[in-house]
Amino acid sequence: MAGSVSPKLTVIGLSQAGAGWAALALGAGWSVAVYDPDSALLQAGLPAMTSRVEALVRLGRAEHDAATGALHSLRVGRSLLHAVTDAEWIVDATPDDAGHRQRLLEQVEQVARRAAVVTCATATLHASALAARLRRPERLLAVHALDPVELIPLVEVIPAPLTADACVDDVVYWLRDLGRVPIVLAREVPGHATGRLSAALARECRALVEEGVLSASDVERAVARGPALLWALAGAGPAARDRGLAALLDALQRSAE
Repeated sequence: MAGSVSPKLTVIGLSQAGAGWAALALGAGWSVAVYDPDSALLQAGLPAMTSRVEALVRLGRAEHDAATGALHSLRVGRSLLHAVTDAEWIVDATPDDAGHRQRLLEQVEQVARRAAVVTCATATLHASALAARLRRPERLLAVHALDPVELIPLVEVIPAPLTADACVDDVVYWLRDLGRVPIVLAREVPGHATGRLSAALARECRALVEEGVLSASDVERAVARGPALLWALAGAGPAARDRGLAALLDALQRSAE
């Protein structure tokens, strides 16, 4: 188990998602290293990442001194070896290209600590496929967070059949330490969980338009001005809907006073 000490984190890939993962950890005061094989993306991603950390501080979601200290100690990897050599948790946030990521993960395994846990931030790929070229596939699993990563708390944790239970436990522990709400999928499924839920809603919206029940604009209003408000307040279950309705009515009453 990870214990009470925050891990040394390396984020590979400063895309939108990668910058969010780095900002989340920096805002918590963690020791972070970042690296991107594309130097142009790295240079563009660094100021974006810093701005997102500063936004967390302004929103009261990060403590100023801890975040500032973490930013000052941020390590920008000159190479993959330099970036991951001390990492205990490695987040691969590079684009969803299976072949590219398989090659990258193979390189990571060659230079990272044997005990390092590697998570692939992905909306579509499975850890079992990404681990195809690894000697230690038990150290790899997938995670999926909605963007912006640092603001939306839900994170799906998707182990492969060969993923070690201890690695799953560590990642869940670390995510909770970052203030996330992790859910662990019992098995890999296409689209993961949130993707399937979103696809189901999209199918129903499309069906309502195709069947002539509502126009496309009315479907958008039906979701955005109806259930989405309750979901945003409390969730989608019956009890949550009741709490959401009460909260919405309370907010409307306060605004009218």
